[in-house]
Amino acid sequence: MSDSQYDAVIIGAGLGGLQCAVTLAREGMKVLVLEQNHQLGGTLQVFSRDKTVFDTGVHYIGGLEPGQNLHRYFSYYGIMDKLKLRRMDMDAFDRIELPDDPVSYPYAQGWDNFVARLAEHFPGERSAIERYARLVQETCDLFPLYRVRDSDSKDWMDERLSLNAEQVIASLTPNETLRTVLGGNNALYAGDHASPFYVHALVQNTYVESSWRCVDGGSQIAKHLASNARSAGAEIRSRTRVTGFDMGPEGVRAVRTATGESFSCKWCIANIHPAMLMDDRAGPCAARLPLEDQIIGEHRGLPCPSPGDEARRVPVPELQRVPHALRRCLGCCGLRSGAVAIGLHALHACHAEVNDACRCHHRDDLHALW
Repeated sequence: MSDSQYDAVIIGAGLGGLQCAVTLAREGMKVLVLEQNHQLGGTLQVFSRDKTVFDTGVHYIGGLEPGQNLHRYFSYYGIMDKLKLRRMDMDAFDRIELPDDPVSYPYAQGWDNFVARLAEHFPGERSAIERYARLVQETCDLFPLYRVRDSDSKDWMDERLSLNAEQVIASLTPNETLRTVLGGNNALYAGDHASPFYVHALVQNTYVESSWRCVDGGSQIAKHLASNARSAGAEIRSRTRVTGFDMGPEGVRAVRTATGESFSCKWCIANIHPAMLMDDRAGPCAARLPLEDQIIGEHRGLPCPSPGDEARRVPVPELQRVPHALRRCLGCCGLRSGAVAIGLHALHACHAEVNDACRCHHRDDLHALW
């Protein structure tokens, strides 16, 4: 068994893992990325049939005009000018088609254009469509990272984040067809009757701002990120499956792989589904913790309790002030040069489990919240 020391070991070479590797390596950290698959990129991977490339997940992307969020992030990571992109139809990047309805309803790029194109099909509903456009943009303003701005506000505690997408859209118009068309992008986020409006808004706004296809597939994003990570000093290993952790008083101290190797680390970052941390690779300690405590505890470097020793669980004071629906939020750290490069004083990475937040409390007047 070999044992190598790293500042950070990142499990999973998906988009988040590779971006994290670039950021930390540029900050001077010794970084190792472990990926169990042959291809890097997670859902950025592609496959081909009869010489035609198919994306597994990234069929089209948004926010890539200069000044928009993904353009700024990709520019920071040094890949924006390397990507091969094609802009989609300005008047119909998407079309919503309904059963027994011969009309194909267009989603246009640019909010003014979006409103104008839909108003052609719903001439008496222009004000409702305009209100919808405004609510989507105002909701996105509650997310500093999405707008690529620094903020110390408590926007993430705003009560509008608990609103239900279906109910908000229904409050705008009695026209059932228009309601269905406005909610027609729900397949992009696996939406259902319980989906929150803010998820709908973040997805919709991104593509309405600008929509693009990756020529030859989205795997180019992973390829360029991996190249830049290596150039910054990070090490990336594919076909390397993580099988367990060695735990210490301050949390994870080493990551073990199926080949018998062990990699010591100061920080362990999991760019994999949280459920994967609950199986036997995390050991009996992790299995005893609720998911929210396990994630936040590992992130904060809190001691892992021994089996049967629930009393040693360390409380997280800030967790108690967070609404239960958002307690599964994983915050990250401020970094200097990377933050300045995209115009923030500090970078904060946040991933949230929002299942509990999908429920919308009844309100007599949704309009009063805006």
